Amino acid sequence: MVKSMTGFGRYRGSYDGLDILCEVKSVNSRYLDTNVKISRGFAALEEKIKQFAANKVSRGKLDIYVSIERIGGERGEIAVNEEFLKTYVTLLKDVKKRYGLGGKVSVDTVASRPEVFTTERRDEDMDKVWEYLAAVLE
Repeated sequence: MVKSMTGFGRYRGSYDGLDILCEVKSVNSRYLDTNVKISRGFAALEEKIKQFAANKVSRGKLDIYVSIERIGGERGEIAVNEEFLKTYVTLLKDVKKRYGLGGKVSVDTVASRPEVFTTERRDEDMDKVWEYLAAVLE
């Protein structure tokens, strides 16, 4: 049973490729005042965090910081930007022909352009993320 309203807690957990870090700072206050800061893209979980805190603490000022990161980078799929690639290759061939330049248009040539590939970020399953986050908050 918690006896003091002043304190600090920190816990980190890794679940299914997610690294979750929670820090909670509390100070004395007459009422319950909960402030949540959470990683971009996970704001939908803010109210659940506040409700979770309200079920554990009856009064005090709480600052809850939550960092959620995908281990190994963002979750997404790589695709070819077909429209850019087609235009780029056509223009390279046109410049080669128009100015009598040598050389070949190769995979190395087109792959060196970052615009050739796109990454489409897949959304996280918020129910699953909440399950992991609740375990860390606990």
